[in-house]
Formats: sequence, C-alpha cells, structure tokens
Amino acid sequence: MKRPTFEFPEAKGKTIEEVVIFDDPENGREILLRFTDETVLSVVLETSTVVTGKLYCNHGGAMQTLCERGDAVPLVTSVIAED
Repeated sequence: MKRPTFEFPEAKGKTIEEVVIFDDPENGREILLRFTDETVLSVVLETSTVVTGKLYCNHGGAMQTLCERGDAVPLVTSVIAED
C-alpha cells in the first residue's frame, strides 16, 4: 500500500533561515520553516483516532481480504503561508 505524501515543489531551492517547532493548543504540534525570501512553510501534525477494519477469509492457509472499511481522516495537514 502506498503511503500518502505531501510535497511542496514551491519550496524547492529556497534557503531556510529558521526552523521553529512548537505546540499549538488548537491545532497540535506545528513546524515552521521560515525562508530567506520571507515565505513560511507551516506543517501541522494533528493527532486523531482513526478506525479501520478488515474482513478476512482463510482459504487453504492463505488469508484473503474480503473487504476493508475505515475513516478517511488525514493524519497530517500542511499549509504554505505568507509570514
């Protein structure tokens, strides 16, 4: 299964001036990358509960997934913002 990724090609080649990591009571942990061109990349890491379930069948010793269900809640949200 492919893991979801977040890419920011807009930040490629920029020079980082400062990295700040702090806890935000409303949003969780936030990582700020401040660039020398006065732009900021903000990555917010939110903790949440995700429920998933799978129905399996044992066919001759080989487990086969019959169906899967789960929450479609992203675990990481990201925003590019002007400072």
